[in-house]
Amino acid sequence: MKHVLLAVALLAGAPAIAGGGGCAETCSLSDAAEGQSEIEFRQSLSAWMKQDMATESLPLDTLLYYRESTALFLSTLDNLMIDPERRVFLMQELARTEVTVEMRIVDDTGAVRGSLVATDIPFREKQHLRFEATGSLGHLESGGRVRRVGLSHLWSRW
Repeated sequence: MKHVLLAVALLAGAPAIAGGGGCAETCSLSDAAEGQSEIEFRQSLSAWMKQDMATESLPLDTLLYYRESTALFLSTLDNLMIDPERRVFLMQELARTEVTVEMRIVDDTGAVRGSLVATDIPFREKQHLRFEATGSLGHLESGGRVRRVGLSHLWSRW
């Protein structure tokens, strides 16, 4: 889960989006509060410990989605009954904090009209990425973010 390629299609005659979008609207959106309670953390941890360690599951995905609070609870709670191998696996997964994003703008004939070279971006942080080789399209920039929502799943909005 290190490299993501997003292909953006530029279609002739595509309708304009009402409201225009833009940074003033999309960048000002706030994220929902992150975190889980200690009880929720313990429930997810307990459920995950009954499953295969490296197999995708809702309890593991929940622990990874709430990365900050999971790491905090792992480091501050003394009475967690978690075997060392499982703790190492979880800590390694929690340490994954970025993804490589690459984009292309492709017109309706299949021609590449712009590209974004592979760029490492941190999870959850808003990014503004500039496309290169856009020719007659002029300056193009995409704003968005990527979030890790599970062991092998990402959510992205651009």
